[in-house]
Amino acid sequence: MQLSDILSKPVISLYDGTNEGFIINACFNKNLQKLKYLIVAGQEKTDEEEIYVLDLNNVYEIGKDAIVIKNNSSLELLSNFDGSFCINNPINSTAYTTDGAELGHVKDVTLDKELNITQFTLSSTTLPNDKLASFSNGTIIFQSNDKTINVKKFRPGYKKPTNDLNQPVKILSLPKLEDNKKYKLQEATIQRLTANTSLLLGRKLTKQIQTQNGELIARKDSRITPKIITTATNHQKLRELALYSE
Repeated sequence: MQLSDILSKPVISLYDGTNEGFIINACFNKNLQKLKYLIVAGQEKTDEEEIYVLDLNNVYEIGKDAIVIKNNSSLELLSNFDGSFCINNPINSTAYTTDGAELGHVKDVTLDKELNITQFTLSSTTLPNDKLASFSNGTIIFQSNDKTINVKKFRPGYKKPTNDLNQPVKILSLPKLEDNKKYKLQEATIQRLTANTSLLLGRKLTKQIQTQNGELIARKDSRITPKIITTATNHQKLRELALYSE
């Protein structure tokens, strides 16, 4: 099973007899080994798009054309989760090896029947999951063919806290709940657009998009085309394309 086969599928509830929305993204466990949650864009019953989290333990069936759940109580609003909830879908992440060679972008992920990752499909090759070294949002690193390293040995060392009472204390201000909710909704929308780039087509840019070297990718007020999407992907500007378009 490919992760791309799951994305964009509708979610239907057996008990309620309803279409609850469609899959826009995925979340794996912290080691990027097993698919744990699906992110669902609810049917637009209000002016504000509702984004839900679906635990895979609550899925009745992953069908050919739809995700089947027993009832809609399986869906929980994303805004109810704290900031530790991470949408870590590796698709579109830039891939590198541990010796610094770029491998292109992750195009897809293969899953077994238990929804464990078996391999990653990159721009020009495929790699088994045991080659995974480390990852973060937007970047994924694989072991090189020459040698295998234990990245855990590079964990930062423990720093003993200071007992200096004269040391100034930095007070962090927490974001307002409403701001946090808007941020999560924005992030969910960006994840949906970058996971399924066809949704970007025809959107109007609100900002000029350039490469790191200042070369023009697309002008402000222009409509997004397949060529713009390809160029933005090659220069790791796909997220900006989603963020600054409407």
